[in-house]
Amino acid sequence: MAVGHSAGGQLALWALARGGFDSDAPGADPVVGLIGAVSQAGVLDLIEAAESGLGGSAVADLMRSEPADEPERYQTASPIEQLPLGRPVTLVHGTGDSIVPTDQSERYAEAAETAGDEVEFVRLDGVDHMALIDPSSAAWETCRTETLRLLGR
Repeated sequence: MAVGHSAGGQLALWALARGGFDSDAPGADPVVGLIGAVSQAGVLDLIEAAESGLGGSAVADLMRSEPADEPERYQTASPIEQLPLGRPVTLVHGTGDSIVPTDQSERYAEAAETAGDEVEFVRLDGVDHMALIDPSSAAWETCRTETLRLLGR
């Protein structure tokens, strides 16, 4: 199971996808057998995030290029490009998030469902970006509950 917040949400879903990578793709080895993932306000479409300037130049800095210059790199790193994953994913995102817009999770959920993946999108009304990782918040409890649900507890 992988759980990640914001850029860590991208990493959690990327890690879940790694088992399906071609053997010569970056990140293909070693294979990590994850059963599912929870993304907390994740950046799940790196191409859109870079093109819209999400986080300023954070995505292009991470990728060391723009999407048009290195499309293969973005396709390998962007969770939305890895669908279908064949394992369950839960996306938790607050509508009060001013850092990562909810459309990152909304579009991923729609694409995952279309691809036949098991995906749950939990929209938390009025919740901001950081509440998802604050153990004293109801939003964090939602993330915990969703993680335990995927673990089958």
